[in-house]
Amino acid sequence: MVEWIAEHGLASQALLIKDWNSFGIESSTQEEIDEIEAPTAKLFKLYTKAEFLEQAFKREMLGYPVANARDILEDRHLQDRDFWQDVDEARFGIPVKLPGLFARFSEAVPSGLVTAPDIGQHNREIYEGEIGLSKEELARLVEEKIV
Repeated sequence: MVEWIAEHGLASQALLIKDWNSFGIESSTQEEIDEIEAPTAKLFKLYTKAEFLEQAFKREMLGYPVANARDILEDRHLQDRDFWQDVDEARFGIPVKLPGLFARFSEAVPSGLVTAPDIGQHNREIYEGEIGLSKEELARLVEEKIV
């Protein structure tokens, strides 16, 4: 990382001579951390997220930019594997993009994707089927605004 920072003329002499083999963040002072963070932040501002990731791969470094929702939706890798699936959702009147399978297997057939249930959509199945309440008990709870 220091070499990359130095390529842009951002590395201080202290960074260049630091013994990184004995460096421990837990024993560092705030001054030392600031000395590292300031030029690192300047370096990161020189690159887009995509450029940073490309450089990290090229330099065989561990590093990944923080992604927002748009970044994830537009991720080339996820697009190439058709990760995002359009699901017709009558509640919204438009197709909704949902994440598909996290991994693909040669023998696996993906099941149909559905959106999350509405609030309370499965109350009857849970209260009567899973918990064992009677219809009358559930009706009373609904009437008393407990459920």
